[in-house]
Amino acid sequence: MCTCDNKDITCQDCSLKYDPDVCNEIVSKIESLKDKLICEEVLNNENIVNKLGNLLEKRLGSEIVKYCILNYLSSNRIDVEELEAVIELNNLSYSINDLIKLGLVYRIDLNTIYIPMYTTYLLATYCKELKHEINLEEIIDLISNDYTALTTLETALFNIKPNIEFINKLLGVNYEEYIKSFKIDKVVKYVPNLDKFIYNPIINIDEFKVLFNNFKRSKAKSIYRKIEIPGHTQYSKSIRCLIVTSMISEKIHGLVIYCPWLVPTKKFERYYSNVPRLVILGLPLQKDFIEYYHEYLSTLTTFRKTAFAFLSEGSIYLLKPEQLDKGLESLIDYLYSTEFEVIEL
Repeated sequence: MCTCDNKDITCQDCSLKYDPDVCNEIVSKIESLKDKLICEEVLNNENIVNKLGNLLEKRLGSEIVKYCILNYLSSNRIDVEELEAVIELNNLSYSINDLIKLGLVYRIDLNTIYIPMYTTYLLATYCKELKHEINLEEIIDLISNDYTALTTLETALFNIKPNIEFINKLLGVNYEEYIKSFKIDKVVKYVPNLDKFIYNPIINIDEFKVLFNNFKRSKAKSIYRKIEIPGHTQYSKSIRCLIVTSMISEKIHGLVIYCPWLVPTKKFERYYSNVPRLVILGLPLQKDFIEYYHEYLSTLTTFRKTAFAFLSEGSIYLLKPEQLDKGLESLIDYLYSTEFEVIEL
């Protein structure tokens, strides 16, 4: 049977709208109905819910119906902090209590809000009207020079679990502290207590992913035009970088990976790690990454054939393994044929 142990929460919400005597009466009638309610799996059926709602409304009044149906037959739950994040992202002047007063949402317990079916329909209509007010291309452009923000947005959009230590060294940040306050107005916000990114529900995430990939591909191609190493070119949606497969000899091929910024993951680490890889990055080289590369990264089996080149203001800062693979050496030779000064570190 469907049960609820949150009478105090029901009283609290009710008191936002009615005087104490009315609240006591409403809550008492709700409590008396507990044992008569069918399991929520059955009542989540829209037709059954509507019929039950009509029946209860005739017998008990519409306010009783709302509290019975919406507190006990919830089918669309959201964490309180998640709803607060959505309100914040939309720059609304409302609080959760205001939404409760309007009858748009109801509290299940201290941490959980129920969004009823009719509110969902209203939101769907609202989303259709507002989705064009957020220009996602402009949003991406606003953070186009903030590599930490771009890295974080990529991890959020594609649900990535990055290598935190790698990111810290690569970007020169404390990433775990950084994401605690991460927010892109009207788009996304990280909620530490939930350990998740909350998106504005009026955004089409699939559309956003396409725009983001197009943006990163464009940035990668601009690096490629500056350091063009011959080979077959394609954009990898797996690691979201531009890949050039270069034939070093008849039997040996290598990869040149062009990344305006990099999200280090296990997938990236293992991406054709058995062949020579030259990773060309468009972000500044951090001092901590030099030590991290030589003392740790280059010792890993998956990075023993991998060199990193950082493009910066007319120079290329190169990090390469101590024992240089011949195929990787051939890829690196291309760097010396460009107009850039190559500085080995």
